[in-house]
Amino acid sequence: MTLEELVRERMDDLDISEMVESEIRKLIAQEATKSIHAIMEKKIDKILTDAIAAEMDRPVVTNDGWGKVEKFTNFEACFRQTFAKKLAETWQVHQVIQKQVDTRIDELMKTRNMGES
Repeated sequence: MTLEELVRERMDDLDISEMVESEIRKLIAQEATKSIHAIMEKKIDKILTDAIAAEMDRPVVTNDGWGKVEKFTNFEACFRQTFAKKLAETWQVHQVIQKQVDTRIDELMKTRNMGES
């Protein structure tokens, strides 16, 4: 028996249709799994989005640990007020720095003008 005959005989013995069905089942299972994951991800995203939106609309109470409690109608109001405070603090810092620079320049100019007189 030649090698070619042996290979033909073995191929005849194989149930190719079963192998093909098995591969098709694997592919279908993979596609089904991907589809299920995509659907679940969309549903979970919707649930999370709705839950986050609901939490953002709830009243917010802050406590700095030193007894200072502030109440806000929702997270947006809390954020806006906190941001405005920080911005005002930053502006005050800029004003102080500007005043110091102006004072220093005035002193230098006075010193320079005194030296010229």
